[in-house]
Amino acid sequence: MTDELAGYLALPADQDVAREVGYYVLRKLEHVGFARLSPAEQTVGCLTELEMEVNNGGFHQYYWNSPGDRAREAVDALRTLGASHTAQLVVAANAVFGSEGPSPSREDRWSQMDSLGETAVNLWYELDGAFFEYKDDLSALTARFIRNNRPEFTPYEV
Repeated sequence: MTDELAGYLALPADQDVAREVGYYVLRKLEHVGFARLSPAEQTVGCLTELEMEVNNGGFHQYYWNSPGDRAREAVDALRTLGASHTAQLVVAANAVFGSEGPSPSREDRWSQMDSLGETAVNLWYELDGAFFEYKDDLSALTARFIRNNRPEFTPYEV
C-alpha cells in the first residue's frame, strides 16, 4: 500500500492528488473505521465525503447519508485546510438543525430532517449553489495539506 500512496503523491496535478488520496482514505476508513484514522486522514476523509455527497446530491444528500455523521468534524477539517469560505457554508448548513446541529447518528438525523420545514431545505439549495462556486480551491488546499502531513498517511491491511 505504501507504493500506492507514493504513486498518488507523484501525480502532477493537485486535483488528482487530492482525489486519489481522498479515495484511498475512504477505502481505509471502510476497513478500519474513522477513529483509527490519523488526524490528517480524518481531515481528508471528511472533506472527500463532503465533496462527493454535496456534488452528487447537495447538502440534503450529505446529511441523509452516513458521511453526515461527521458533519461537525467536517467544519474543523475545512478550517484545518484553510478553506474558511467552505467551512462557513457547512456551519450554515449545520445550523439548519438548530443549536445542537445535526446528530452524528444517521437514524436520529433522519428524524431531525423529517421535522425540518421547507425554509430549511431551501436554504440548503442556496448553500449548494454557493458550494459549487468553489471559492476555496479545495484541491490545492488538500494536496498541500497531504504533502505537508505525508507521514500521517499510512498503509492498512485488508
